[in-house]
Amino acid sequence: MILMNRPDIRNTNYYPVYFFLIALFLYWPSLRVYFCLDDLQFLLRACGIDEFPGTFKRIVSTKFFFQAGWHLFGTAPQYYHLAILLLHAANAWLVYLVSRRAGAGERAGVFGALLFLMAPVAFTPMHWISGIQEVSMTFFALIAACFYLRPGNISMAFSLIAALLSLLCKETSLFLVPGLAFFFPTSPRRRWLFGLGGIVIALIFLAKSGGLIPRPAGDPYETAFGTNIFWNVLTYSGWMARFWDYFPDRIPQYQSGLALWGSILPLALMLVAWRYRSSRRAMGKTLILFFLFLAPVLPLIRHSYFYYLYLPLIPVWILAGMAMDKLTEKRYAYMLLAGFFMCSWATGVLHRRSEIQPGVLSDPFLRYAGICGHAVREIRDIGEVRKGDYLFLKNPGGKSVDLAQGLEGRSGTERKKVHLFKQALLGGKGLRVFYPEIESVHFEDETGAVAGWEKMHFFWAYGLAEVMYLGYGREGRKQLIDYCVKAGLFDRAAREIDIMLQLDPDDVSLRSLKDQIDGRAGK
Repeated sequence: MILMNRPDIRNTNYYPVYFFLIALFLYWPSLRVYFCLDDLQFLLRACGIDEFPGTFKRIVSTKFFFQAGWHLFGTAPQYYHLAILLLHAANAWLVYLVSRRAGAGERAGVFGALLFLMAPVAFTPMHWISGIQEVSMTFFALIAACFYLRPGNISMAFSLIAALLSLLCKETSLFLVPGLAFFFPTSPRRRWLFGLGGIVIALIFLAKSGGLIPRPAGDPYETAFGTNIFWNVLTYSGWMARFWDYFPDRIPQYQSGLALWGSILPLALMLVAWRYRSSRRAMGKTLILFFLFLAPVLPLIRHSYFYYLYLPLIPVWILAGMAMDKLTEKRYAYMLLAGFFMCSWATGVLHRRSEIQPGVLSDPFLRYAGICGHAVREIRDIGEVRKGDYLFLKNPGGKSVDLAQGLEGRSGTERKKVHLFKQALLGGKGLRVFYPEIESVHFEDETGAVAGWEKMHFFWAYGLAEVMYLGYGREGRKQLIDYCVKAGLFDRAAREIDIMLQLDPDDVSLRSLKDQIDGRAGK
């Protein structure tokens, strides 16, 4: 990766096909994962219900991709996932090309590409459609590297364009151009022009998009420049050392308890550098590139996610591929590669099955995607979706789920309980993506009735994502009262009668029913 040459890249036409087949084998279950969370927000904008913000921040990955997907695929999530899977395989092919053009041999380039392709850090981007931000950012970053490693001013121009597109996918590729300029061999003039020009372009982009403004305390993406950076580094290092951990993102923030695990890889690298002096320069440059690519997410107080390593680990995979190539004669490399493949496959299976409680998946993206998909199908099975406003009433027996389970006793952690059905559908608004006839969606809590309920379609929400249609307006509320009486939910039935009496205070039948229910509740 250090010595520049011009390798003759031939007989590699089938590599992209092989990479795609391996990726498909590892991640084919992702094709069945539904839309969730940010996916729904971007689709709401793509289909015209919401407006895209008037900024170019992540415009390629969150606007152009979802607009194109909406026109091509509509509400069929498998095709969005397939597009990301293809892009992941393309990234592996680009890793191979970058390795070869940076001086690696044929087998070393293939090894590095396969390590990248099979690494567990790709799990979330493969299963979460909004992970296109990470995958597309890396796609253009690798194209920028490929052009950079070719001579000529035209190649440099194309490299800068690709780097800009990478920034337009996700701004965490901020240090891509400086990293390429100062750590790959080229002429001093090109290095300074390319490196400084890239920094200026990136800073202008971040200033215009608001990326240079620190996030204040309380913001979901709060930032700080203190010890949190140190703990973030050790956390990412610890996640990589614990290769058997099928779900490192159980706690999506840095974990000081991983400090010991986080020290294993640095100590191992120091040992290798001490033993193999000829590799020190390559290892030093690789680690600097790794930290440059990771630096933009290190100030985060929360939102420390394993998949943030998708791009930063590429120089590590390239160097590892070159190291594995030297083990080929003893066949150790193939054994290591096979073990890595099996580990990735096994951790993926366990990750998809992990639950925080029976029926509730640990992974938030899989959890909400499953609930959203089930809810959409349930409503479709009920029958015709009528035009108008919709009201969902939560079953009081369906308690909210505690999402803080598994926080390992972190001090100061609040135990957050949420109504999963409501959360999965963005407060219900996400349903409008799938049912354009719906004009608005409301969730009624137990503190009071939603204004205008008498002109809404009523649904009873129970379980995680089960729904039952009750009827329209007052008829829907009457059906709910009958259901609550039959189910023995007398307090809830009395509450519903009180809501109806606010509209019809002189309704004798309602008052008589209220007295009967109060009598049953007394027993």
